[in-house]
Amino acid sequence: MQKYVRKPAVVEAVQFTTNNEADNRQMDEIVDWIKSHGGTARHDGTCVYIENRSRRESRVAIGEWIIKHDQKFDCVFYSVPQYTFDEAFESCDHQWEAVDDSKYDQCLVCGDTRLFEMQYFGDEVL
Repeated sequence: MQKYVRKPAVVEAVQFTTNNEADNRQMDEIVDWIKSHGGTARHDGTCVYIENRSRRESRVAIGEWIIKHDQKFDCVFYSVPQYTFDEAFESCDHQWEAVDDSKYDQCLVCGDTRLFEMQYFGDEVL
């Protein structure tokens, strides 16, 4: 899964791109991803269905993006068409910065953290 930025929120999203293909695991991966974050989802081998904000099941069309939006106490999943996603979100190209007195870097865009990585340039440590 890739991170995407929608000012001022940061969300995780995945695009539902295909169905009915032999050995296609995308639908299983999408359903597992949603369930691992407390959402409700299923697929029937052709379509992916997610439970939306009003607790009703909705079908995700091929090409739509499934968005995980973290809220105060849980996650909400919803789908949007490609053109809406393109207008509202941009991919997070991480801009890492060292966190003071820590072993971690933090992304200035989305807030993700990673173990600090020293960067070498010749004899200098950057």
